[in-house]
Amino acid sequence: MTSEQYEGLVHNLYQSATGTRPWHEVLQVLVDQFKGRFCQLVAVDRRTGRMALTLHSSGSPMEGVLDYLCEYHRLDPHLAHVAVQPPGTVFNSDDLIPAREAQGHPYYRNFWSVHGVRYMSGGKVAEDEDFVVFFGLLRSPAQGRFDAAADASLASLFVHIKKAFAEYRRSANGRRASTGQLMIEQAERPILLLGPDRFVVHANAAAQQLLSEAEVIVARSGYVGCPSAQAEEALLRALHGLKLAEGEYPQTPERVDRQSFALQDLQGRPIPACTWALRPSETMGAFGDTPRAMLIADVLVPMARGIQPHQHDAIDVPRLALIRRDILARIDRPELSLEQIARQHHLTPRQVQRLFAREDTCFSDFVRQARLQRARDMLSDPAQRHRRVLEIALDSGFDDFSAFSRAFRRHFGMTPSEARGLTG
Repeated sequence: MTSEQYEGLVHNLYQSATGTRPWHEVLQVLVDQFKGRFCQLVAVDRRTGRMALTLHSSGSPMEGVLDYLCEYHRLDPHLAHVAVQPPGTVFNSDDLIPAREAQGHPYYRNFWSVHGVRYMSGGKVAEDEDFVVFFGLLRSPAQGRFDAAADASLASLFVHIKKAFAEYRRSANGRRASTGQLMIEQAERPILLLGPDRFVVHANAAAQQLLSEAEVIVARSGYVGCPSAQAEEALLRALHGLKLAEGEYPQTPERVDRQSFALQDLQGRPIPACTWALRPSETMGAFGDTPRAMLIADVLVPMARGIQPHQHDAIDVPRLALIRRDILARIDRPELSLEQIARQHHLTPRQVQRLFAREDTCFSDFVRQARLQRARDMLSDPAQRHRRVLEIALDSGFDDFSAFSRAFRRHFGMTPSEARGLTG
């Protein structure tokens, strides 16, 4: 990064503090300068443990933010290290968690890999009696780890991020900001925050535009609906499946936290969409004390179409993340196929393959690697030592033991039995 680029970043940060430029635009510039994928700035209330504020780059998928809020903040292996470090200290995830350990860690395997992330440079920006503020800059596997120069540059920016964030919190904009609503406003896709009865609590600018067009979704007396009867039925089914009307629905196999389905435009073309359950006890309080539903439509409205390259990521990146998650949920099934996954997400098999191609991989490679990693984890688990290798192969979705053994040796450089022997 040149000194001119660095000074430009500093200037942009202070523009965000005064409200001259949106935070998500400035953080996206930071991501681009550091050749990263996403970044996020998070403030946590020390007294309640709730998220007081979160700011993220334009290209950050809302699904990734929600996954972290709802589940993976509990599994984050970096937090214990960051908690004891003084403000301003930058850590590199590759130094904290060895590559071999990262492969089997559920945070890396089920969260980061799903969202196309592998490396982070970040740390604690600030800490006082009220808040702890964290910052993380993320890269994909293809982008490679952050080197010492990148870590040092980020560390030097921390003092400016701290000052800009403190100034923003003191400003009228910062005091008015609702954490959940601010998250939604930073997104480029249409997102609505709904009550259990479908009442529209909040809609970001893209969703307001989509509502005004009345071609995909509509608002009737403040309640969300669809111009198509078929799409409205699908929407109602998806929202009902979240069971929000029953309050803090217990953790059971029947519980559904997110639903993928298809809306339609006036021409009958499918618009992939999803709903999320936002329960107060499971979202760090970001959306208040009442259960909410979030509706996300995978479409760019006219004011956002075809302007910046990262806006294509606004749809493709979270869509691929949902596909990866659904693959991992079914990875033990030998009958899992490209056609099944495409049909579930209202896409063609070719469209699914194109999404994987953006990550320099393909559907079959992702499935094979996920199955092999599942088998490796079970072989390394002392609680699974009583099981035969053949059972583990079948439980990982392989239906041909010889093919499994060959693939395992190619991928890990050892046989399944040798991998089991490493655990002693």
